[in-house]
Amino acid sequence: MKHNLFLVMIMVLAVLTPYQAKAGQEIDNCFAYTNAGDYQRAIEAGKKAVELYPKDGDANFCLGDAYRSIGQFKLALTYLKEAERFFTSKQYLISIYNKLGLVFSGMGDYDNALFYDNKHLFLTRKLGNRKGEASALNNIALIFEEKGMTDKALGYYEESLNLSDEKDKAATYNNIGSIYYQKG
Repeated sequence: MKHNLFLVMIMVLAVLTPYQAKAGQEIDNCFAYTNAGDYQRAIEAGKKAVELYPKDGDANFCLGDAYRSIGQFKLALTYLKEAERFFTSKQYLISIYNKLGLVFSGMGDYDNALFYDNKHLFLTRKLGNRKGEASALNNIALIFEEKGMTDKALGYYEESLNLSDEKDKAATYNNIGSIYYQKG
C-alpha cells in the first residue's frame, strides 16, 4: 500500500511540475515583456499564467499592469483587485495601491484614485520608504492638479521635493513649472 501511495505521489508531481514551471516562466515573461514595453506579449504571457494559476498574486498583478499600460483600465482594475486579495505583504500592497491609483486616475475617477494613493502614501511612510512616499505625493498632486486645485497640488509637490534625491526631482520641478505657467 505504501509503495502504491508513493507511486501515485510521484505521478502527481510529474504531471504538476511542468505546469508549475510554465506558470512561473509565464509570470517571468509577463514582467520581462512589461519592463521592455511589449505590452501585447506581456498580456499574452499574463493570460497564460492566470489561466494556470488564477490565485497567484504576481500573475494577476502583472496582467493588470500590462492592461493599465495600454489604457485598458477596466481589465487592469479586475486583475489588480484580484492581485490585492492574494497579497498581505506591505511591500506588495504598496505596488498594488500605486497601480490602482494610476488606474482610477486614468479612468477619471479621482476620488478612488486619491483613496488608493493615500493608502500607498500611508504604507510608504509606515515602512520609511522615502522614494515611494515621494512618488505617492506626486501622484496625489497630479490628481489635485487635474481637479483644478493647483494650490493644494503645489503643496504636495513641494513635500515630494523634500523627500526626493536630486536625480528624481526633474519631473516634479516640471509639474510645478506647469502649474505656475497655468497661473500666468
